[in-house]
Amino acid sequence: TTDSRVVYTTGASPNMTLFYYNPLSGYAREIDNGGLSSTDVKVNTANLVFYETGVGGQSDIYYYDATEDDRFAVGTDARDEQILAVLPNGACVFSRVGAGGEADLFYFKVGTGLVEIGFDMTALATRNKVYNGNGSNSEVVFTATNGSNREIYAWDPATGQTATVVSGSDNVYDGIGDGNEVVYHTIVSGTDHDVFYYEDRKS
Repeated sequence: TTDSRVVYTTGASPNMTLFYYNPLSGYAREIDNGGLSSTDVKVNTANLVFYETGVGGQSDIYYYDATEDDRFAVGTDARDEQILAVLPNGACVFSRVGAGGEADLFYFKVGTGLVEIGFDMTALATRNKVYNGNGSNSEVVFTATNGSNREIYAWDPATGQTATVVSGSDNVYDGIGDGNEVVYHTIVSGTDHDVFYYEDRKS
C-alpha cells in the first residue's frame, strides 16, 4: 500500500487466506479466512484492498478498508466475478458472467456504487467484453466481440457514456498513449494489418 502496509496470502488455492500486515506494529490482520482461490488482489489509491473470495464454486468481490477495519461487498451475484483493474480515481473494474454466458464489465467506486460499463449502448448487452486498459481520467477501454469482429469502445465514468473507437471490422487493442490516445490495429488479412490511434478531443 502507499503507507507501507503489506497484503499477502497464505495457503494453497482454493483455500488461501488473505492478510493485511502493518510493519510498524508487527500485527497481521486476517481479512478473509480460507476463501480465496486466486491471488487477484488489487489495492487502489486510497489503500482499499479489492479481492475475490469463493462462494459455491464461483467468486464474489469484496474490499477491505483498514481505516474501518472491515470488509464490504462489491459484487455478490450468483454468477462468477473476476477483478480486472483498479483505476486512477480509486474505482475497481471487474467482469461478471452474463445471462447469456458472455462476459460483462462492471465499475465500482466507493460513494458512487456499482455501474455496468457500456450499459448505455443496448447493442453491447449480449456481446462478450474484454477489459483493455484505462486512461489517466479513469476512462475504461474495452473490446466487444460482434460476430467475427472485435470492436473497441471507451467508457467515461464521469458521464456514463460509451464512445465507439472503431467498429465494423476486426481490431486488436495495442495500448494507450500519454495523451490518452487509444492505439489499435485493424486486421485486413492474415498479412495486412493497419495501425491507427483514436483521440478523444475532450480528454
